Amino acid sequence: MAKDNADVIVVGAGVFGLLTARELHRAGLKVMLVDSGQPGREASRASAGILSPLYPWRAPGPIQALAHWSQQYYPVLADDMRRETGLDPELTNSGMLVFDEAELQVAKAWARYSARPLDFLDESQLLACEPGLAGSPRDAAVFLPTVAHIHSSRFMRALTESIYSQGIPIREDTRVEKLLVENGKVTGIKTSLGELSTGRVVIAAGAWSGEVLEASELALDVRPVRGQIIQFDGPPGLLSRILLADGMYILPRRNGRMLVGSTLEDVGFDKGITREAAETLKDMAVSIMPALAGLPVQRQWSGLRPSTTDQMPYIGRHPDIEGLFFNTGHYRHGMTTAPASARLLADILREEVPILDPTAYRVGR
Repeated sequence: MAKDNADVIVVGAGVFGLLTARELHRAGLKVMLVDSGQPGREASRASAGILSPLYPWRAPGPIQALAHWSQQYYPVLADDMRRETGLDPELTNSGMLVFDEAELQVAKAWARYSARPLDFLDESQLLACEPGLAGSPRDAAVFLPTVAHIHSSRFMRALTESIYSQGIPIREDTRVEKLLVENGKVTGIKTSLGELSTGRVVIAAGAWSGEVLEASELALDVRPVRGQIIQFDGPPGLLSRILLADGMYILPRRNGRMLVGSTLEDVGFDKGITREAAETLKDMAVSIMPALAGLPVQRQWSGLRPSTTDQMPYIGRHPDIEGLFFNTGHYRHGMTTAPASARLLADILREEVPILDPTAYRVGR
């Protein structure tokens, strides 16, 4: 067994692993991250970075709770990243226009219940704030002015640099082969580069979380769901707000790039991209915003979301194995809920009063 033991080993260096390690390190624990590839290279970096459930009134209460806590914390986190690394994660309070008019009444009820601002814009108001919508058949929208987004790849670069700068080791390109357990207690992990000793392990490996446990004859209800995104390059200012219609979104970056996504595909661990998805996303985008019709698709990529059967994440301890914890299975709400999930897991692991009621996220529910 390796002598460089840690208080906690976090398996997975995506947004959940990195933020969990950050929280535990700030609490004074010696933390190590282990990842089969490079930090922040999978679903975290592929995310569009919308910091809200797409239709927040549809999201279950426990998801809304994680999202709300995270939304309040993101400005602090973005400032921390800029101060610690000099990198700007481009947290942008753009607001979001939702074109599904059938959602209006339930959206209004949600806004009253949750005390969130919400407006209804008619055609003239829409064109006044987004001239690029001229010619669109969508003539009214619900406007959520407080919905923000973050530049996922920049945020992940900044977060990774922050982790390194704090002296938290990351074992890259290191595959976890087995969880080591004796008498019902975690004693470490066996990796492709040797064994590592610890009394606590956090599984935060996203869509691969279930695979990490298979060799230890443990099961976890997490499966991959592929999402594909395309990118248009337009002039800065062509679009200022997130647009959402029929479950698909258009998201503007500060430099004029616009992301359109995303698909939901049950194709296992296939991270490939398809022409069919690109055409579907482009047609949808042009139907919402005709100004995109003359712009070519400049880029296309995919990511694998970790989904559970009830689409609720696992945040907490294993019911039978002492020292085994989980922070995974967040499906489409990964970047949206990551800060709260990391803090909640850290609270549970340290046996502190949790920021939120953890019951809905318990493992083995």
